[in-house]
Amino acid sequence: MADTATNTTANATASAGGSASSGDLDQGTLIAYIAIGILAILPIYIGSYASVKFWKPKKPRRQRSRKDSDSEDEEDAADGTPVVGSVTLFSMYLVLKFVSKEIINLVLTVNFVLMGIAALYGVILGAARWTTGWKLAGDVVLSMTKKKEELFYLRFGYIHILFFALASAVGSLYAYNKHWILSNLIGESLSIGAIQLLNLDSFATGMMLLAGLFFYDVFWVFGTEVMVTVAKGLDVPIKVVFPRDVAAVVQQGLWNKPTGVPFSMLGLGDIVIPGIFVALCLNYDYHRYLQSPKGKKNKGSRWFPTPYFTTCFIMYILGLVLTIYVMHTFKAAQPALLYLSPACILSALGVATVLGDLKGLFDFAPDGSPASDKKKEEEEAAKSKKDDKKKEGGKKGKKGSNNAESEVPASPPDTTSNGADETEGGATDTTAPKSKKKKGSSASATPAPDGGEGRGQTEA
Repeated sequence: MADTATNTTANATASAGGSASSGDLDQGTLIAYIAIGILAILPIYIGSYASVKFWKPKKPRRQRSRKDSDSEDEEDAADGTPVVGSVTLFSMYLVLKFVSKEIINLVLTVNFVLMGIAALYGVILGAARWTTGWKLAGDVVLSMTKKKEELFYLRFGYIHILFFALASAVGSLYAYNKHWILSNLIGESLSIGAIQLLNLDSFATGMMLLAGLFFYDVFWVFGTEVMVTVAKGLDVPIKVVFPRDVAAVVQQGLWNKPTGVPFSMLGLGDIVIPGIFVALCLNYDYHRYLQSPKGKKNKGSRWFPTPYFTTCFIMYILGLVLTIYVMHTFKAAQPALLYLSPACILSALGVATVLGDLKGLFDFAPDGSPASDKKKEEEEAAKSKKDDKKKEGGKKGKKGSNNAESEVPASPPDTTSNGADETEGGATDTTAPKSKKKKGSSASATPAPDGGEGRGQTEA
């Protein structure tokens, strides 16, 4: 929750360093807007596909490193996100007002560099796996267990050390000169990692989150100067930026820190918050594919229809275009979630209405979410009850057959005694068992060889 609040501190789409000198859209500003748009949609697209847990043949799974003790109801977390974000944002505003910016930026830089190195390493490793098709698992394994519960597990190789060194070099270089290109690289990596890892447990939770942050963004941008002050005052990768005058940047030296050049910027919160909702749409598309006849036949395919994802992704782009248009027209910072939140929510509801899938939309729970785990537990409990009933039915059937078998030898003693009494009375009674045998009564015919005919012949 703290990470989400930090990301939303730069939710204002604003221009750092001033606005365009005229109302016309000059070429440099247009390039900056297009670049900002690409920097916004790229992590959403990559992070959404990275968040999908594609089907794999079942294999023995390792135990989780820790119990899911903090898997509380996501709806409660969504309700509290705007409140926590507001408190954090206002606290940072007060700190910037009364504490030296250099100290605050130093502390936050260290934190963001460490997070950025980890995120950038994950992006580099994921890109390498995707381009080569290799697992790149590594040969060295470090693990720690306690009472058969896995507390720590790490597997790596030389390639992982190389990628980590590369990510560390980028992070260290950014900490040294705070270059805007390196800042964007770290910000993009943080956005991709956040969209991949921050999974919503349902569409209801996602809509509540977007609705709450809608009012949060509007208040702190239009109602106060807090959002813009924090966004401009913090020199950390909580936003993506692009110069409005690329030619001036090139003249000063591309790798030098530009001076006197206006920048356009977009907060990472305007990428991550809608991004996790777009990723949820893609996960639901994949879920619907697996439930379809085609998906059941070809579960391993990674090409599937994406009506929810495509619509929501396009609506996000249109909402972002509208945000930039309004910002440029009125020359003022805009709360991007004012346009992005309704765009994402209405897109999902619109597709569900057209497809007649509203119930399925709100019943969906992604794999790994608390709602999904609860549903699986209920299904397993129902299945175990069904198996128990089958076992009980089988036991009753066996008992019934055993009782039937035990009743068969119970009649011979009676028949034998009757046959003995009859043969003792006369030899003519020895024909009775034969006639009964012909009629198919095996119980009355079985004692005849012992005491029936043999005794009658001796008496004769």
